[in-house]
Amino acid sequence: MLVIYIFLASLLYMLPIIAFLPFRLSLKQLRTLFLILFISLFFTLLTNNSSVIVVLLSVLIYLCHLTQKKLSVICVLFFSYLLYAIIDHCIAIFFIPFGHSVPELQQNYVHMVLFCCVSLIVESFICFLLSHFLFPFIKKKLASVLDSNEILKLIFPSLFLCLLIFLLNIIAGQGLGYTDSVIFFNFALFGCCAVWTLFSTYRSLKTLIASHRQQQKEQAYKALQQYTEKIEAMNLELRAFKHDYANIMLSMSEYFETKDFDGMQSYFYEKVLPFSQSFTQDSFRLAQFNNLKIPELKGLVSAKLIYAHELGIEVQIEILEPIKKISMDSLDLSRLLGIYLDNAVEAAQDSEQRMVSFAIVSFPDSVVISIKNSYSGTDFSYSQMKKISFSTKGPLRGIGLYNAEEILSHYPNVLHQVTMKDHIFEHQLTFLIS
Repeated sequence: MLVIYIFLASLLYMLPIIAFLPFRLSLKQLRTLFLILFISLFFTLLTNNSSVIVVLLSVLIYLCHLTQKKLSVICVLFFSYLLYAIIDHCIAIFFIPFGHSVPELQQNYVHMVLFCCVSLIVESFICFLLSHFLFPFIKKKLASVLDSNEILKLIFPSLFLCLLIFLLNIIAGQGLGYTDSVIFFNFALFGCCAVWTLFSTYRSLKTLIASHRQQQKEQAYKALQQYTEKIEAMNLELRAFKHDYANIMLSMSEYFETKDFDGMQSYFYEKVLPFSQSFTQDSFRLAQFNNLKIPELKGLVSAKLIYAHELGIEVQIEILEPIKKISMDSLDLSRLLGIYLDNAVEAAQDSEQRMVSFAIVSFPDSVVISIKNSYSGTDFSYSQMKKISFSTKGPLRGIGLYNAEEILSHYPNVLHQVTMKDHIFEHQLTFLIS
């Protein structure tokens, strides 16, 4: 019965870990994790409850070895243990009215096996609800404002403090003896601690979200202001061009009078035409943005592309029809396009062709946004580039692409295609209109 009890206890520890991990474990990794838990719990049973620290450390070392997402693994492990401890005390309180005191449960392996079976059923149900409904809902609400690392950094201190309280309580509880009164007291303590943690985390998240929204509004305003300033500068340039037009014609009249057509041709092509073309091209580029009727997007995209133009990158813009609405939250869309445009400009800057293209095309049932850029270097698969750990400078650096994929995962109506051909990288987003 002892082996069966340790087997079930290992499952109790393991179930919430695999339910909440941000990555899937292979069958071999699951077997290894179970073996680590089984051996650690067996060692804990032979010594004392303070050895539970060994269980947590051994599992933590193994899981951190499997991934780069160490902070998320630590938070998942802490949360899983706290969930296990709360369920353990809830089930213990449930058994007390049936004449089974805590000391009796701990001395009878048959009762302990039964206790573990009931705990497994309850834990499985709670893990299913949390992992399939509550956590995805919270993640969807927060993903538009905060990335996962910011959320984890905020939650980690509270989880660590709760874990420390739980472990000290368990270690002290062994010396005092686990009476029914101690179990009730622990349950009340854990409940208060959990409520306090949830409340403080909620308040912190609310404050951080408000701060982020304000920052993003300020950034959108600055981008729109930069666009407006550029338009005003071009208006002044146009007025100056009109003012100088008569002088330019007069400067050419001397060539007509002397019939120096070769000199006039040279003067026209070397002086007059380049200035005129430069002005006309810049006017055409910015005129395209008049068709983009979404202020936040207009400010962001214009600021990014004006910056690219100032770096000497050839910028191509195509927005031929008025675009008033795109079926995605404007904040999410701004973050998404900001990531793609930043990476596009960075990659184009290091390439031979030095080109960035931005286009929006409207169809009856969809809106398509295309972002192209030239790149140099070796091709990488996009699945590799969007990994959070990818940072090698390639056609499009992977910084931010992981967050972009997180945003897109919440919009099934958005189709995302990536192509890499002839050193041209393209993101194509198709927003289906329902």
